[in-house]
Amino acid sequence: MLVLGLCLGLVGVLQAQPRQAPTLRAVRLTGSLELDGHVEEAAWRQAPAATDFWQREPHDGQPATERTEVRVLYDDAALYVAFVCYDRESDRILRRLARRDRVVPADWVGVLIDSYRDRKTAFAFLVNAAGTKADFLILNDGNDEDFNWDALWEARVAMRPDGWSAEFRIPFTALRFSQADTLRWGINFGRIIGRKNEQVFWAYVPRASGGFVSRFGTLEGLEGIRPPRALLLTPYVVAGGTHWSRDLTPRYLDPISPTFRLGGDVQYNLTNNTILNLTVNPDFGQVELDEVVLNLTAFETFYPEKRPFFLEGTSIFQTVGTGDDGDLRTYLFYSRRIGRQPQGYYSLPDTGDAEDWRVEENPAAVPLLGAVKLTGKTANGWAFGLLDALTQRTYATFAHVNGARQRIRTEPLTNYTVARMQRELPAPGSYVGLIGTATWREAGAVRQAYTGGLDWRWNPWDYGWSPKDSFLSAAVSARTHRPG
Repeated sequence: MLVLGLCLGLVGVLQAQPRQAPTLRAVRLTGSLELDGHVEEAAWRQAPAATDFWQREPHDGQPATERTEVRVLYDDAALYVAFVCYDRESDRILRRLARRDRVVPADWVGVLIDSYRDRKTAFAFLVNAAGTKADFLILNDGNDEDFNWDALWEARVAMRPDGWSAEFRIPFTALRFSQADTLRWGINFGRIIGRKNEQVFWAYVPRASGGFVSRFGTLEGLEGIRPPRALLLTPYVVAGGTHWSRDLTPRYLDPISPTFRLGGDVQYNLTNNTILNLTVNPDFGQVELDEVVLNLTAFETFYPEKRPFFLEGTSIFQTVGTGDDGDLRTYLFYSRRIGRQPQGYYSLPDTGDAEDWRVEENPAAVPLLGAVKLTGKTANGWAFGLLDALTQRTYATFAHVNGARQRIRTEPLTNYTVARMQRELPAPGSYVGLIGTATWREAGAVRQAYTGGLDWRWNPWDYGWSPKDSFLSAAVSARTHRPG
């Protein structure tokens, strides 16, 4: 009887789970839409609703315990998504404010869009019941996430007697997709019910097997989308001065030290899925600081990239590796080395009396003179990236107690280049790729360095095994350098 009961329970679970990925049709918006989170406009009632949601947590494969309705509209400029989250205990909805991209315990809804239709990359947009937003990239079919990616989009939420609701406006310029008269995207909708620790999806994603983006449903009905080519200019001018008090001014410094910087960034969409980025003398003064890390090992600490120029499309350069474990990966390109601390930052004059010298000037980071980056993806599955950056030579200036001054070069003029190509394979999350890097320095022990790599991932079993065993993947690389 026990065996029979277990068999009947297993049959019930299998019957509850959806057998195929669902499809939802988007409807073109003909009038105006007020983005206030209330989902009251008549246009929403004209769009079909996605209503069948399935648990991933805590009871994998079972129907959601609360009803959710999602509808999609679009116009020439943006995609609009509305959530109505019904809740029989609406007074227990968790509403918690937090900083952007902090997914704190709360009630959340999210839109996950595979606009490339490559079954491994998706753009994620989330908002919680308090209005906190989060966005990030999903890479390698869910094996990686990049929370440093940010886009310009809007979301509003509203409370209801029977739950809460949310409205999204996602500009097409925030997405990347091929140009066509009719588009079909991969899409999924998610909801988190905070007090129940319940996570549900419209397109069921089994917890026990691999794959994530490859299991999305389909959004169809997108027709005649011709978004304008976006051009973003970000110039800046910084002027300032440091006034030293008479008691603190070293005798080798002027009482007033002026500073002046001029530069800017340019981003231009050559096509809907090809982006050109340019930067000249960029200012990274407003970039978020790195978290403090205590590293007692002999190995370098890898910090996440947060500088705006390097964030757009750089995921294409970071996919070289083997397996799902980041420790097994071979990183041939690490963007934080561009503009790093000068290698000779702690150098001192070689005169034998170092205690008599005092630092007058010593830049803590190598200035980036300029850089260009081209990233994109073709309709037939080729992804590509090209980056070239030039960094300035730096000097440390010292003053001796006898009035003498000396300059020491701490970093030579350096050029960095990286090129990447990647081809999708038919199996989910599978690809083959090539990468090459080149570094040139005007001086130093190693003036030229080159690396190249071939990597691939192949999932012939369509996640029939466990996530770690369902991939055949490898990376092969070669390095060479030329001494000075």
